[in-house]
Amino acid sequence: MGAAAGIAVLFVPPLHRALLTKGTFAYSFWYSTNLCSIACIPMVMIALGGQLALTRSQQPPTLPVSSGALIESGEEDSAVDSEVVTPHKQSQGTLLVVLGRYIIVPPITCLAMFLMMKMASGYFPLISNDPILFLTIAITSVTPPAVSLLTIAQNIGMYEDESARLLFHSYVIGVVAMAVEITIFLWLTSIIF
Repeated sequence: MGAAAGIAVLFVPPLHRALLTKGTFAYSFWYSTNLCSIACIPMVMIALGGQLALTRSQQPPTLPVSSGALIESGEEDSAVDSEVVTPHKQSQGTLLVVLGRYIIVPPITCLAMFLMMKMASGYFPLISNDPILFLTIAITSVTPPAVSLLTIAQNIGMYEDESARLLFHSYVIGVVAMAVEITIFLWLTSIIF
């Protein structure tokens, strides 16, 4: 709906003038909304950092528990079926996801598109003829995980700390990784096309 409204404002001159003329209420509303969208990523980073600080301050220290051990719960003993996830294991998982997202997936995506262009260009004519599509798919392969991951984790009440840690590190590393990789993708697109 937002895209349709944007197209309508762009192609209908009276609507464009009514909504985007400086000094009008509609322009003030649009400008403030635009400022909010610019501040979205920094605010998400602050929220993720707050989520991590909050979960760390509320968690008791975790000790590894071997499979089948008994834990005293106050009322009765209960069997534990799996190990407690330690912070070390969480950081290994985060590192694996970040490496996969920024190091492993982009070259595989570019290689797959290149092979489609060279070996099956008749089946994929759009990728073979459109450099913007090639570049868009390449950039999409390196985008960080969605913030909605944390929202889902909070709604179901599980893996909130892990999701916040994963997103926080993905965005911090993504700032540098995406700049480098987009530069590589632009160079690769210029060579191929």
